[in-house]
Amino acid sequence: MGSLPAARGKAHLMANPAEPLFLLATYQVRPGQQEAVEAALATLRDHTRQEPGNLYYQVHRVPDHPGRIHLYKIYRNAAALEAHRATEHFQRYLLGDVLPRLESRQGERLQPLPPTDLVNAAALSQS
Repeated sequence: MGSLPAARGKAHLMANPAEPLFLLATYQVRPGQQEAVEAALATLRDHTRQEPGNLYYQVHRVPDHPGRIHLYKIYRNAAALEAHRATEHFQRYLLGDVLPRLESRQGERLQPLPPTDLVNAAALSQS
């Protein structure tokens, strides 16, 4: 289906660089690539959860839509997201293994309605 569109610029993530980032990514996997993509994302998830700036990282498959995957991620702030993108595991598993196996991808920054009770307030106050 052609190449993937270029990732959007960082400006949409920087409304307030000190605030937590709530992100949703949607991937449509090429036919026959689901197992490889899920394995790579599981490894990426396990590494990402060890990063100090990652507050939440979960991969979901969509049973009613074969090949569709959602990633829900929360980072402490924009710097934590940038640090994540610079890691070896991001480069290897997402850029090197997952993206070439996708038909399409879309990312959105989410804004939770208060109160934000999914995130541990004490964790957010740590520097």
